[in-house]
Amino acid sequence: MAFAGPIFGMPFSLEGFVFFVEAIFLGIYLYGWDRIPPRAHWAAGVLIALSRVLSAAFVLIANGWMNTPTGVRFRGWSSRTLSVCARPSLGRPGSR
Repeated sequence: MAFAGPIFGMPFSLEGFVFFVEAIFLGIYLYGWDRIPPRAHWAAGVLIALSRVLSAAFVLIANGWMNTPTGVRFRGWSSRTLSVCARPSLGRPGSR
């Protein structure tokens, strides 16, 4: 994890955030069945679907980076990361 942690942690931390958003709106959707207005119930369902798609996309982005890693500079032959550029790391050809 010391080698790929700074790069691999970025999409998985975003996936974790989206997972918690999904869990919150799933709770609102299920436990608010008779307690919230129908429009709010529908909006919670849409946000659940959106967060599931985003969660799957972030997992696929992490997998795409594992297949074709870019956007990282290393210091010599050591495994220490010098810099991480988010754009090439998240916009992988392998994750499209």
